[in-house]
Amino acid sequence: MRVDLHLHSNCSDGTLSPGDLVQLAKDRGVVVISLTDHDTTEGLDEFMRSCERASVHGIVGVELSADAPYTVHILGYRFRRDDAFLEKYLSSLREYRDKRNAAICKKLNQLGIEISLKEV
Repeated sequence: MRVDLHLHSNCSDGTLSPGDLVQLAKDRGVVVISLTDHDTTEGLDEFMRSCERASVHGIVGVELSADAPYTVHILGYRFRRDDAFLEKYLSSLREYRDKRNAAICKKLNQLGIEISLKEV
């Protein structure tokens, strides 16, 4: 049995939509998958609908960013998608990342490396 419990869609740093990921998994014979986008649950509704249509077992997931003395990523599975606390926490993680990325772009531009936030 082929299983992949760590997939990213274009809702974070992947290139395929959640639905296209499901189809790719099915085409490759993967029967259990989890969408674990970075700090977002945005694609989970499309993902789970696509899994049901494709007869692939889908598991709700997310990859959380955490900072201790260093950055780590924690995979979480089978949580309630309507959890207000989780959504607020994920929103704060995305806001922090957006500010960090803007600062990185600004520094690179000051060093003569022209890059826009959209390119990042």
